[in-house]
Amino acid sequence: MNSDWIDTSIGNCLEVSNGKTKPPEKGSFSVFGSNGEIDKCKNTNTPENTIIIGRVGTYCGSVHFSQEKCWVTDNAMKAIAKENSDARFFYYLLKKYDLGRLKVGSGQPLLNQSIINSIEISSPPKKYQKIISQILGTLDEKIELNKKTNKILEEIAKALFKSWFIDFDPVKAKAKGRSTGLPDEISDLFPDSFQDSEIGQIPNSWDIKKISDWGETVCGKTPSTRNESYYGNDYMFVTIPDLHKGLHVTSSSKGLSKSGAELQSKKLLSKGSILVSCIATPGLIGVIQESCFTNQQINSITPNNKNCTWFIAFYLLMNKDLLLSFGGGGSVFFNLNKSKFDSIEILSPPEKIIDKFNQFVFPLMDKCFALKREISFLSNIRDTLLPKLISGELSIPDSEKIIEDL
Repeated sequence: MNSDWIDTSIGNCLEVSNGKTKPPEKGSFSVFGSNGEIDKCKNTNTPENTIIIGRVGTYCGSVHFSQEKCWVTDNAMKAIAKENSDARFFYYLLKKYDLGRLKVGSGQPLLNQSIINSIEISSPPKKYQKIISQILGTLDEKIELNKKTNKILEEIAKALFKSWFIDFDPVKAKAKGRSTGLPDEISDLFPDSFQDSEIGQIPNSWDIKKISDWGETVCGKTPSTRNESYYGNDYMFVTIPDLHKGLHVTSSSKGLSKSGAELQSKKLLSKGSILVSCIATPGLIGVIQESCFTNQQINSITPNNKNCTWFIAFYLLMNKDLLLSFGGGGSVFFNLNKSKFDSIEILSPPEKIIDKFNQFVFPLMDKCFALKREISFLSNIRDTLLPKLISGELSIPDSEKIIEDL
């Protein structure tokens, strides 16, 4: 640690107070609860660059940051930097500190101002705080930009899918003698009338296929957790929590070793396979970019034709009720077994229309995968640098050199 760092406490650096009940009026300002942004409202109760700390409940001790004015509810505390402090530096410091371990109460976990204020820390001068927060903040801003870009790209793809394969906008336009707004070579592929089918009205000459007709379905399996040697870093092992992270699956929280993979009677899933959660939390969809295994809560489709990957994925993603209608076990424990999953009937447009859809969507989704990998890469850098910078173990020039080299 550098000699100019001083021993102090959070109470000397931050002004900590409780939030207040959220006002009812909707607006444009973010509302923060115990685990991040939960709503928007018309008013604010805290200025720019506020640290938000979860005060009660499951997310007691979680730490968030708002660069804009916002409202902090009574489930959280707000911490505002005093004159000698840089707010973002202390946001990173508190994230590293793991405030959750300081909570009190067994029934309803709680943190209070006194606990936060009494935390003893070592802190560099403000000018160095600013440099450290800028280094870490630059990485976080790039991560956030990538997430926003991914969301926009996915929304574009969803909008096109909805127009062509749910709302049937080109068919409706032609049926009414109007322009589809599409190039002639695409517009000519769509019919100008509808027909009845098992799933309702669909465009004339289009078909219906069961999931089993689109490809092979594989239900995953979990190796014994009693043997640690079955788990490692040789193969991705995707579980439902990984599907909560988004449509593009580039990593998993668990992995299998070669010995664990050899015990799997299930097929290794190849790039472009579609993963669907079918037990307990139904309807989560993921598409993999590299081979993996899954647990038994996930049914996966390896398409016969990889050009159909994104059509199938978006169809299931945007027709969650279809999956729910085939499940069993009630609302408490949903279970969609492989046999029922295979029997689900979905729309089957002509191959030429799916090819045209892919011409638009494949580049967008490839970009999403690249951005998701970059997010993971940048997050690892940030998580490596954060404790070393906050503790003074790593000098600022050394950290800047690491980032430059990477």
